[in-house]
Parts: sequence; structure tokens; C-alpha cells
Amino acid sequence: MKTQAGDPGAFAHFDLNRVDTPAFVIDAAKIRTNLQVLSEVKQHSGAKVLCALKAFSMWEVAPIIEEYLDGVSASGLWEARLGFDKYEGEISTYSPAYKAKELPEIAAISDHVIFNTPDQIARHSAAIRGFRDAGEIFDIGLRINPLHSVGEVPKYDPCQPHSRLGFPVDQLTDADIDALDGLHFHTLCEQSFEPLLETWDAIIPIIEPWLPDLKWLNFGGGHHITRADYERDELIEFIAAVQDETGCEVYLEPGEAIALGAGILVGE
Repeated sequence: MKTQAGDPGAFAHFDLNRVDTPAFVIDAAKIRTNLQVLSEVKQHSGAKVLCALKAFSMWEVAPIIEEYLDGVSASGLWEARLGFDKYEGEISTYSPAYKAKELPEIAAISDHVIFNTPDQIARHSAAIRGFRDAGEIFDIGLRINPLHSVGEVPKYDPCQPHSRLGFPVDQLTDADIDALDGLHFHTLCEQSFEPLLETWDAIIPIIEPWLPDLKWLNFGGGHHITRADYERDELIEFIAAVQDETGCEVYLEPGEAIALGAGILVGE
């Protein structure tokens, strides 16, 4: 489960003098190659794939991304606005906390609004009812902490002791699930298929009784799906099986995988 990066020699023959500095240089053909891989995973597995804006938010390539993916995931109001203004498709918004004054706009432009704890949902429940009564259509999700560490770098591990990212999965109750349309977890960072499978195996015994009450499961980001050695066939088979067995739609939120090996920063 070694963390790996893309090909550092992908721009070995690029003439750096061609651009004014500082500048990000993007290989649009490589972006399309990566997106085609993600599109094939989407088509063969039945999953929906969103571009994680917190990892790759270069909206100049939004028209390319729209050709292949289902939308974007945002980490707050500003990214949700970016997704609404520059991209087509669904917008899934998760934040560790929301300001009450920002929720009306987030609810208006998001398809999924994902909270960090059941208490947050309860605190904003009156506002949520009001938005829906006014005609806004959006799902409510909850980020869970699987309590199973697979990350290699502690500061990026949301399952480390005392983490505040996500609600501990072993503390979920029937009342918590009643307010939800879906569950979200994000535990990976530049990793392959095996850590995802490990995470699923850790949470499925706990959440299985509630799956008939849910519409979707969001497996977050950190999946290096476009890396040459990623086990894509295994991922496709796994997602198809999860959707068949649970009746839930599966979402993936790759970010770096979209731009892997497709860009450099030129500076002097």
C-alpha cells in the first residue's frame, strides 16, 4: 500500500522558455487520457464519479471534465459556488462545519449536503426543513469515521485517534440514520484499491442494518485510479457488487487522479 506519485519525467522535453513564469502548464491530452480511464470505471461499475475541487480546481479545463464525469465535490461554500458557476452536473458539498448564514446558498446549489456529525444536522434541522418547504431539492449526508486507519501519513489520516473528521461509525444510532439519505467516508491519500476494500470490510458489519434506508454511499477521494498499476478491474467488480448487494448508488471523488502526470509548475 505504498503511496506513489505520477511520472516526474512526463514534461522532460518541454521547453520551459515557452511560457512566462510563474505558470501552471497543463497537458490537455493527458487530462483526457486520465478522464477516459475514470469514465470507463464509471461506465463498467455503475458508479458516479465527481471531480474533487479541493484537489484539482483548475476551471479552465472544466469543459473537458464535463465530457467524462458526473459533477464535482466541494469542501464549502466557495468551492460549491465554483462548481455551480464553472461546471455542469451534480454538486456534493461536505464541510467539517457550516455557518448558518451560508447554508441557504449551499442548499440552493448543492445536490448533496454532507454534515460532519448528527448534532450538526439536528442543529440546522429547522433550516433544512425550511429550505425543502421552499422548494429546494437536496440530499442530506453524514461523514463517518470508519475507525480503521489505512493512511501512511498520520497528519492526513482522518481515522487517527481524536480525529474530528467524521462521526465514529460505532456510535451511529437509528435516530441518526433517520435523517440521512447517504453516508460518506474519506480515508485514502494517493492509494490503491486494497485500502478501500479494507475500509469497507471494517464498516460493513456496522452499517449493514441501515443500508435499506439509504440512497447512496460516497467513498470519497484519494483513489489513484489513473496510476498505471492501480487495480481497476478489482475496483469495478467491487463497486458493482456493493451497489447490487446494498441497493445504494456509489460515488467516488477523485481529485489528483484527474491531473496525475498532466501538469507542471514553471517558476524561476
